[in-house]
Amino acid sequence: MNDRPLQPDTFHERDTLVLSAAYAAGAALAAAAVAIAVALIAYGWKDVVWLLTATGSHGVLRALVTTALVVGIALPITLGVALFAAAAANDSSIGGFAGLAVRESIEWSSGIPPVVIGVAVFFCAVALRYDNAIVAAVFALVLLNLPNAAARLTRSFGTVPRDAREAAAALGATPATAYFGLVQPHAAWAVAASIFGLASQMVGETSAVAVAVSASDGPGPLSVQIWRFASNSSMAGSEAAACIVLVIVISILHALAAACARRNTAVAL
Repeated sequence: MNDRPLQPDTFHERDTLVLSAAYAAGAALAAAAVAIAVALIAYGWKDVVWLLTATGSHGVLRALVTTALVVGIALPITLGVALFAAAAANDSSIGGFAGLAVRESIEWSSGIPPVVIGVAVFFCAVALRYDNAIVAAVFALVLLNLPNAAARLTRSFGTVPRDAREAAAALGATPATAYFGLVQPHAAWAVAASIFGLASQMVGETSAVAVAVSASDGPGPLSVQIWRFASNSSMAGSEAAACIVLVIVISILHALAAACARRNTAVAL
């Protein structure tokens, strides 16, 4: 018989503390989101229609077109490179040493501040005496999002069951054949979710693109336009309206990413 005294059970107290902290954090996050929404709507809802129809430099139509052009160029380039990087990171038999380098580089390159990427592109533009804002913005977005895209695609391809891969290997399929013939088609919805998520991130990224295009001429993306006029207090209404438009665009892309992720889960089940 064990005569050792019973230890006091502190789990309940810790559980209560964790739950209280979780509720407090959730309430703070909700309050912050509501405060942002209220501030934007209060200042900008009257100017949204005007902003969408204005043809000058303060309108958003030209900035939205530029945003679509920049993301439309940068996204395929980023995905094209990240696709093969993710293949190397996902299967060591495909990439070998390159796969190891990719996996290690994702760990640290994803943490590079966006402003550092922007400054690097800015210096390149100055050194090359290049003044095309579109090219500078695309270059900044590609450099900034390559590690993120590779990590997203690696996680997407990781959703394919290992049993399916082992069955393909048992049938004599090479790693590259299994990757392009099995892994990619089966992870199509997960990849689509990653693509929409990456697009929404590219649309909203400001600091890297703003610094990169500061040495260039021509219109910038919507996020950069908001950045440029943010210090002008007389434009608070139109700035808030531009933010509302940007949030709507990003929200649509996030909703598409979430829908693809749910579809991927349903297919997996």
